[in-house]
Amino acid sequence: MNLATLLERHRSDIASAWATRLRALPGSRYRDWSFDEVVAWACGALDAIIGSLRSESPHVLEAHATAISERRAEQSFEIDQVIEGLLLLHEATLPYIFDGHSEVADDAVDAARDLYASLRRMAAHFATLFARSMKEQQEHLAVLEERNRLARDLHDSVSQSLYGVGMYAEAAARLLENGNTQAASEHLREVRDSASEALREMRFLIFELRPSILREEGLIPALKARLSAVESRAGVHTELAADDGDRLPYEVEEALYGIAREALNNGLRHGRATRVQIRLTRSAAGTVLDISDDGIGFDVETASQKGGLGLGGMRERAARIDASLSLVSRPGHGTRVDVVVPPRPDAPSHGHGNERAE
Repeated sequence: MNLATLLERHRSDIASAWATRLRALPGSRYRDWSFDEVVAWACGALDAIIGSLRSESPHVLEAHATAISERRAEQSFEIDQVIEGLLLLHEATLPYIFDGHSEVADDAVDAARDLYASLRRMAAHFATLFARSMKEQQEHLAVLEERNRLARDLHDSVSQSLYGVGMYAEAAARLLENGNTQAASEHLREVRDSASEALREMRFLIFELRPSILREEGLIPALKARLSAVESRAGVHTELAADDGDRLPYEVEEALYGIAREALNNGLRHGRATRVQIRLTRSAAGTVLDISDDGIGFDVETASQKGGLGLGGMRERAARIDASLSLVSRPGHGTRVDVVVPPRPDAPSHGHGNERAE
């Protein structure tokens, strides 16, 4: 009796034995289901294996894994729970295999191997699907985190600047009514400065809300767009020099862009920089991103202790891509951020060229 026929003949008994084992797993989420629900799922998996054996195609197994993997992720299953539960089918089926091939031991061994191969194939596809699902969840969380960051920036910077505009304007109006033009002029200058600050912050936020140039075109176009839309319009002299070559993996480009954005924001918001330079070099030793400005600088140790200037976020992004990050700054001497990304085994070779945006 071949394996597909054996599984089909004993389908209900095997499914019940399998369901019993699934519900007995320590901490098993299958315990949250009724026994009949677990049996129904077990029968579905058995049907997929039978169909795969009859068609001699793995696509039936992959289709079944695809159909239920999303539901398992939504039900908060861990991937090891799903795979461990799947492999329990082998244990539940062995008595039927050896009973059905009692006269020829080699046939029983071959049938057990075929079943195990099918289960491993399904488990591998489950693992791939779960990894993809987890990545999508992480990307979704990253988007939410970015939106929250923008909301905080809007409240902390633009709202405060506009509040300042209102306060200074009200004070200036009262002074003018009393004929005190000199003091009113002082307040009007504060209105001008606060409005300029609010405009600068709005440029930050508007640029961040634009469609993702980074994902569609890559790191260099995204940096050029940022410098053009924000720094150049704020009167900062910018320079971008980059080696030519293929795009880096997206997770690397995303991390490097996030670090560059934080460094640029600091240069404008806190450093009062008038000149910014970005260099991206690529070689067999890895990729190096350097961002420097001529701003007023700051004490790195003090800023790190206070958790300010986004330094923690920079370091987290660097760690995410196994990169090293160094930050050099001191009051009155500008700031420089260097990120070194080690070479990846699957990275393509790169040519060398130079691209400059001023």
